[in-house]
Amino acid sequence: MPAPLLAAALTLVVFPATSEGQQGRPRLAGEAADASSRSAKKERVPLADWYRGPVRYLLRRSEEKEFRSLRNDAARALFIRDFWRSRDPDPRTPENEARLAFWQRVADANHLFNESARPGWMTDRGRIHILLGAPNDTQEDLNFQVPGRRLGGRGLLRWIYHGKVLTGRHEPTFVVAFVVDESGEWRLTDDAILSSVYFDPLSVKALQETSPLLARLESALADSVTDLGAALDLGRMTTPADETPLIDTVSTETFYGAIPLSARWDFYPGAGDGRTLAVVTVFVKRAELASPASGADPRPLILGKLEGATGERVDLGEGSFSPAEENAGLSPERILLFQARTLARPGTYRAYVGLFDTISYHAGSHKATLEVPDLSTGRLAISPITPLSALRPVTRRADVGYTLPFILGDLRVLPRDRAAFPRSEGLMLYFQFTVPPAQKASRLEMRFFRREGESLVPAGSPQITDDPSPVQGWSFPLAGWPAGNYRLVVTLTGQEDSQTATQHLDFEVTAE
Repeated sequence: MPAPLLAAALTLVVFPATSEGQQGRPRLAGEAADASSRSAKKERVPLADWYRGPVRYLLRRSEEKEFRSLRNDAARALFIRDFWRSRDPDPRTPENEARLAFWQRVADANHLFNESARPGWMTDRGRIHILLGAPNDTQEDLNFQVPGRRLGGRGLLRWIYHGKVLTGRHEPTFVVAFVVDESGEWRLTDDAILSSVYFDPLSVKALQETSPLLARLESALADSVTDLGAALDLGRMTTPADETPLIDTVSTETFYGAIPLSARWDFYPGAGDGRTLAVVTVFVKRAELASPASGADPRPLILGKLEGATGERVDLGEGSFSPAEENAGLSPERILLFQARTLARPGTYRAYVGLFDTISYHAGSHKATLEVPDLSTGRLAISPITPLSALRPVTRRADVGYTLPFILGDLRVLPRDRAAFPRSEGLMLYFQFTVPPAQKASRLEMRFFRREGESLVPAGSPQITDDPSPVQGWSFPLAGWPAGNYRLVVTLTGQEDSQTATQHLDFEVTAE
């Protein structure tokens, strides 16, 4: 576009940082710690069908009968709430460890047992994994065949548990056995011999040929209550000592009922100890999440982690992610925002985010490879530029700082999932910069370019700020800008030796 037209359109609003906004660099509680989801959209399961899902493995017959008698979703939601409350092993803690373990194991079962045409949680191995967890040891013989059995396939698999499940029996070890059926799928067997701790597959043939003891032993064991039966009757699941195993499931590929979501990571100067403030925002359409019976806004469980190339790990556990207050009352087609923040040392990381809808039992995940920049105060540097959907001053004095979600200093900052800006909304962005000690930046220059094929053509005059603030929040009206692709280049010039640092943002202007 002609330069004069763009220059005329480049009226801007700047949100400078006040002295209050500069106080209190990030001090996160417990300072120990833009890509699309590859998940496919699945059809949502009606609440009336809740009992048909993986939770069927925990439901007692009386509970299933009661649930099926309910006539509306409000009553069903209350039942589900009370169902999980009754299984909470420690009501004093904010999380329900049994529910977290259940989610973890459903995800694991789908990932581990995918040879069948059915989802992994529906297989026999999936059911046992969900109820009892992973075995301590396994024994597998693909050539084993039990003569005279209804399941006539070849193959035996034994999962051995050592004191992990309360069975009501005194033996510290018990075995769950699977055999291969005619279709080639592993099936749970109630054969008391194959499930015996003392069973030796290598001795079966000789025993059958020399003595009728096998038949008598089989009859005696079949009449007794097996450890597996007692464990399943009690319906007790072992639970993780902490939420680390559940956080680990966000790196798996498959979730039961995937929810499309996206996430972006933004980085700003940290607490002065060499670490960088990492802010992750999760974006999910309101219609993808089930609504609580109370009519309140959805509050999914969101977890995340960063895995460094050198072994460093940062976990974002339950309670790390908070919803934006702007989520309240949004229509189904609007996007909900959830945000967490942590501190991480500069370097390359693999980042994972997992979202679990605890009402619909659907989930989704997001993965990305990140380069956490060095934004320590000992160097001249500009943080990556964050595209925004909203930018305004903080209205409550007590909120100023860096510990609350969606607040940076004295500005309320809502990231945008894509750097695409409708003309009617304008261009909003946020970034920070650092300078060496005892120095300050002398000039900040912002230049716009329009992308024409492979070339970048200057668009309008540069915007220059002398003696700039280290915190920069900008809003540019886009009236008169042609739809298309642009680049913003920000250059920071230091006070001494004219050192410079640059950063850029590629963005799109859309007609609507």
